[in-house]
Amino acid sequence: MGGATLAAIFWRSLVGWAMPAKADRRLVASASCGVQMLGSLLFLFAAGDGGLGLLLAIALFGLGIGNATSLPPLIAQQEFSAAETARVVPLIVAIGQAGYAFVPAVFGLLRGGDVAGAGGLFFCAAAIQLAAIGCLLAGR
Repeated sequence: MGGATLAAIFWRSLVGWAMPAKADRRLVASASCGVQMLGSLLFLFAAGDGGLGLLLAIALFGLGIGNATSLPPLIAQQEFSAAETARVVPLIVAIGQAGYAFVPAVFGLLRGGDVAGAGGLFFCAAAIQLAAIGCLLAGR
């Protein structure tokens, strides 16, 4: 978890510093989800192996931690007027937090009900990240 957290801090700082003001923030968010999706898929292939594959999976997954929270308000800021942004951002945060609150329970039910083993959970996470990329790009 420490390695994933370090990767998250590094990536969020780099994105915040390097992203131009006029950048297409949906593309930046999509790239972030894509990197995290690759990390999820690498967890599948590194299952049971404590080697380089697992470390790379942790790093790639960690790069996306927090970007699902920080980038949507930046997208709203770019796509809505100032008055609309003041209403949209709290909605984004509320919807996101509601989702984040229930995902562990859903994953627990999937795992506990033997619907998906650990590998299935990583595949499910990758599928959700792919769906997020599709939503981000469809909204352009």
